[in-house]
Amino acid sequence: NIIISVEMAISTLLFVALAGMAVAHPQMRQHISTISLANLEASVDSGRTAHIKRALHQVGAIAVDGLSAEYVRALESLRSSAPNCLEGSLRVKLNDAVERFSHVQSNGEEAPKCVKADVDPIIATFDKVENEITGALAQILGNSTLLVKEGAEIKELSQLATKTHLHVYINNQVGDAEITNPFSLPFHQDNGLFLMLTPSDKLPVVLKDFQGRPVFTDRLGSDSVMFLVGRGLTDWLLQDAEHGLFPPPHAVPSLAGTAITDRTVMARMKIAEYNAVPALQGGLNFMESLELHESICPLAEAGHYTPGGPLTAEEAKDEKKRAFLLNFYY
Repeated sequence: NIIISVEMAISTLLFVALAGMAVAHPQMRQHISTISLANLEASVDSGRTAHIKRALHQVGAIAVDGLSAEYVRALESLRSSAPNCLEGSLRVKLNDAVERFSHVQSNGEEAPKCVKADVDPIIATFDKVENEITGALAQILGNSTLLVKEGAEIKELSQLATKTHLHVYINNQVGDAEITNPFSLPFHQDNGLFLMLTPSDKLPVVLKDFQGRPVFTDRLGSDSVMFLVGRGLTDWLLQDAEHGLFPPPHAVPSLAGTAITDRTVMARMKIAEYNAVPALQGGLNFMESLELHESICPLAEAGHYTPGGPLTAEEAKDEKKRAFLLNFYY
């Protein structure tokens, strides 16, 4: 099978790039930790969250599986419908010449009609999983540690804004093109507080743990979703707290040179207002925290995005907010 052979070749190339090894032995591959939704709910109810804490300390990510049949149907349908729903999306040419088309919805905005029937059940599942994971975080860190002050209002994580991205990667180099870059997107850490991410059935995302070792996600099925810790949580909200959480670097393998024509994933990032501060101890606001990093948005810095990005009319009015929100479009 040509597709399988090509994917195996790419997987080997990725492993060599990550670990400096010539052969990828199955026993040596580290995979993302998983927990079923039912067990996650039971863990939160019982307060027994040590295994969740361990995953978020060592890798900064955990996958929740055993999700509903409706979610599975929606995700698998989205992989077919999204490549035919590119009109109005943000188009970016990536490092390997693969193009990525993105629909971005701010908190409460509806998805495009051509994918709405698939996107809505996924969003509902994101809500459910997020509620359980943040419940576990509250037990691990203390609920007051996770409170955010936006203006005069104190908010819980569930009340904060989100940016939902529907990404479609289109391979313009199908076949035997020379593979010059193993990744469409280089390793980077998310700027949001955390990220919910659907799995891919085609060359899925690769993570790095706190020791820089590769963590693979290729065993995840369509009944799962990933939760990744972001720098907004570790470096901003928990800036004065002892937490041990790790925001995992992650990269998207390149489709270039393979027989794969497209790949679709959906992600939702949790963010706060640019002038928000941790409610418990104050400190740097969200924007000040982001500015401490040498590179906030590698794709924006490289000039891939049209200035302004896909902002709402309200967001575009405020120049400071406009500049801040560009940190969340990659």
